Amino acid sequence: MLIVLADADNLTTVEREQTLHEELNLAGENAVIPNEPVIVLIPKWQVETWIKCALGQHMSEDDRDTDRPPVSSDDVRESARIIFDWARPSARVGATCVPSLSNAMPRWRRIG
Repeated sequence: MLIVLADADNLTTVEREQTLHEELNLAGENAVIPNEPVIVLIPKWQVETWIKCALGQHMSEDDRDTDRPPVSSDDVRESARIIFDWARPSARVGATCVPSLSNAMPRWRRIG
């Protein structure tokens, strides 16, 4: 399985994913099809937004500085466990989950 993580930055997450597909096309590669073992995860500005919201912090996806203060390796491990739990079938995501992470949940479920 290939997991692609790319920030959307000033694009929407949908627009960012489209740029990835366009780059594949320009490189002469086939588009990623739904049954391929490729997972594309796109946070808005940086993955720290996802880490911090999983840890219960209220985050704004419009905030370009969610990487400050930096997260620790323990934070990354704990947020991975939480997001794994949120991605289970019929699980409820936490109240602090940001839209880009919530929208990515079907993709996270494929990682399991």
